[in-house]
Amino acid sequence: MKKLILFLAFFSMLTKGFNQQIEAPKKELTKQEYLKKSKSQRTAGGIILGGGAILIGAGLATSLGNGLANLFEQEAKKNNSGDVLTVLGVISIAGSIPLLISAGKNKRKALSLSVKNQPSQVLQNNRLYSKIIPSLTFKINL
Repeated sequence: MKKLILFLAFFSMLTKGFNQQIEAPKKELTKQEYLKKSKSQRTAGGIILGGGAILIGAGLATSLGNGLANLFEQEAKKNNSGDVLTVLGVISIAGSIPLLISAGKNKRKALSLSVKNQPSQVLQNNRLYSKIIPSLTFKINL
């Protein structure tokens, strides 16, 4: 029994050690990818924000419409659907804020990354020559 347990423990460690995945290095996104990501996040954030505003409006309208009827009803029979819609609208608006913030950050990243032809000094035959090479530029706003 001890041999079986030791064998299973050794085998599980052996398979765990040899089956580890090597993570590929993260690929840096290009300017177009950042702009596309920013646009999709801004669109999703706008849709969620608009949906939240509509839910708040519908909830307030329902609450005001049921307001007089709920004044004279017992607590168990009150209609709380307007309150639920209003709370859902506030939650969806709060959920859209991170999307809109990250869309702005991605847009700023896209605008700071660009490919330009930059002059570079190259040493050839003990002389310095100016050569134009394409390079990725990253602008940092301070």
